[in-house]
Amino acid sequence: MKVQDLVGQYHYGMRALGAISGTYHTNTLEGYRHWGSKGIRFWETDVAVSADGRYVMIGHFLDRETMRRMEITDLPDELTHDWYMRQKLFPRSTKGLTPLSLEDIVRFALDEPEQCFMLDMYPFSLGDSLQKTTDFLRCLTDCVGIHAELYDRIIVEAYNQEMLQALHAFSQIRNIQLSVSHFMENEGVRDIRAFVDFARENGVTVISYEWRYAREHIDHLEVLRDCGFLFVSRSVTNCFENGKKKKYGVNIALLDYYVTKPTDLFALARLFVSRIQQKHG
Repeated sequence: MKVQDLVGQYHYGMRALGAISGTYHTNTLEGYRHWGSKGIRFWETDVAVSADGRYVMIGHFLDRETMRRMEITDLPDELTHDWYMRQKLFPRSTKGLTPLSLEDIVRFALDEPEQCFMLDMYPFSLGDSLQKTTDFLRCLTDCVGIHAELYDRIIVEAYNQEMLQALHAFSQIRNIQLSVSHFMENEGVRDIRAFVDFARENGVTVISYEWRYAREHIDHLEVLRDCGFLFVSRSVTNCFENGKKKKYGVNIALLDYYVTKPTDLFALARLFVSRIQQKHG
């Protein structure tokens, strides 16, 4: 399966590799295995940089605040790659979840040729985006190595023009994604048709839109619907508005949790509680 094979279809994908046991935004091995066993084949995962300049999957920063959310409180002075990879995440809420690195994601892509992976690089959009994105793409290139076919199944996301500039320097990247609402805000683009023209001129093949904002901009959806991009909706559950998403051309509905049986509702309730607790400290 290639990314472009998904245009014109409707699938579920998991945000941050999927919530598990009432946790969220985990980017963990257990989430990947659990939802993979349920048939999920499209994955969004978050990339962050460690204190020693390596890349781990965590949303969105390998910092003290994020680690406390993930129930890790005994923190060293520097949060390095090797330190993070030794942790068991969410030890109070679960039996402990296994962290992942960029190398792990590339290995998953090699092992599962029917899966696609979307790399969310939000942290690199904040200050010196050109250099941060360039550094990451060099590492991704090293990880992929001779397996150039993986680029058909890997999406790299951009949030501003500097990130796009970095991506254009790596011609092997075949699927560039723009986050519509973020990009329009970051670059001061007001007209959705101007956004579409810009995206086409800059080799963008995938767009994403937070559904809560999309509902407020039906005019945007009307324009985006038939533009030929792979259209990813950022979502929470699969319980709401599937018909409307299909109507407006969404191809991938990203979920935190996919409710498949009544007992899943308990985990979903825990997920909502954990979000409220995180929001209010």
